[in-house]
Amino acid sequence: MPYNETNFKEALSYVCSIDADLGGTEILSPLKDIYKSLPTKGRKRHVVLITDGDISNENEVVRIIKKGADHSVLHSVGIGYSSNEYLIRQAARVAGGACEFVAPGERIEPKVLRLFQKMASSSISDLHVSNGHHIDHAPAYPFLLKGEAVTLFLKTQDGSLLAKNLTIIGSTGEHEILWNLPLQPLSGANIPIPVLWAKEKIRDIEESTFAENGSRQMNRKKDHLSKDLVSISKQYGVISKNTSYVAIEKRAAIEGDDHEIVLRKVPVMLAKGWGGITAETIPLYSDKSLSIVCCSIAKPAFMRKAQPMSYFTSDQQDVSDEDILEMPVFLRRSTSALERSISSSDKKQEELMHILSCQQPQGGFIWSRDVADIFGLSLEELRAMADQMIVKADCDKHLLFFTMLTIELLTKKSSQFESSWRAIVGKSASWLQNELQRCQPTINGIDLENWIRRI
Repeated sequence: MPYNETNFKEALSYVCSIDADLGGTEILSPLKDIYKSLPTKGRKRHVVLITDGDISNENEVVRIIKKGADHSVLHSVGIGYSSNEYLIRQAARVAGGACEFVAPGERIEPKVLRLFQKMASSSISDLHVSNGHHIDHAPAYPFLLKGEAVTLFLKTQDGSLLAKNLTIIGSTGEHEILWNLPLQPLSGANIPIPVLWAKEKIRDIEESTFAENGSRQMNRKKDHLSKDLVSISKQYGVISKNTSYVAIEKRAAIEGDDHEIVLRKVPVMLAKGWGGITAETIPLYSDKSLSIVCCSIAKPAFMRKAQPMSYFTSDQQDVSDEDILEMPVFLRRSTSALERSISSSDKKQEELMHILSCQQPQGGFIWSRDVADIFGLSLEELRAMADQMIVKADCDKHLLFFTMLTIELLTKKSSQFESSWRAIVGKSASWLQNELQRCQPTINGIDLENWIRRI
């Protein structure tokens, strides 16, 4: 659906009505529903998955993502105290997407903005190495996104040394790209590169076994890969899904010691915030045969009543009760976030996110009093300046004025956070240029762009 104010409010109202029941995370069903329909021919669909990854059907989830990778790119965001890092990285990796993690207490917006910037950029795929040797590189099918780093681990088949230079070739889909890189020889017996290669190789093999069961030939291939998996795991001491470390304790026989082995069940620690578990615990009660840990079950944070969030339309001066919706706590931060005791850099980023939240669906910016305070300006005076504009076509003067002002101030005062606001402001700049050409606004005979740059 088009991104406009009406559809935005409708989508947000739907999200606010979702009721979490503290059950398991269900990823597979939504993914099946998404992947069963194909995007427009010649285009790829981008899916953003935000999750803690606490699921029990990892193989099925990864299988459907990998199967649809030719038409859908999945990007993943891990969030929470105990996010399943392996699954979240793997889901993005098999789909050719980007991956981000949001730590507890960290703002989600900068990470998601960076993710969308990567989505909008071109990717380089089919990366392979040429050096005159048979090279087994891991990962087997690497890809490169703008702003991302890629690491390739190489192993020659016969153990021979590589030449002094390495040629890496990739494709953007339209043309080939080539890099010539010099190699730096290293010495020492404890270099971990072989183990890192083994770790990536094992991951490649594990991912290649996610294909659907089919012919006998395919099943024989899986058996062969499983044997390779075990062999590499044992040789390099890297754990895989088919291998594990086993610790054996040898005890000297003691005469008369005929006690049977006793099974002891050790409670598993739960991650903070999981299932409503809070930090408040009842003291541990125990005797020789039993240990019980009791935790108070409180109403989870995301089910508590959220503080209202305001939505400003382009022509609103004040906000009425009808324009206020409640947003779940897990989707937004407290309105007192700006008042917290935080570092200067964090505070500037908090302020930046507050400014960007004033962007309207069409791309323009409308300011609140808080945004004016951030820049040390008077909202009333700015509105009075906007009212002085002379335009040659009907338009929202305030929206036009504040959009021009926002772009100018961000460029001058927030250049260090440009990676966070560039994509958003790019949309606003495009909208602004169209409006400037259509309305040709001036103040005191000076065109709006030059007038704002003078103040």
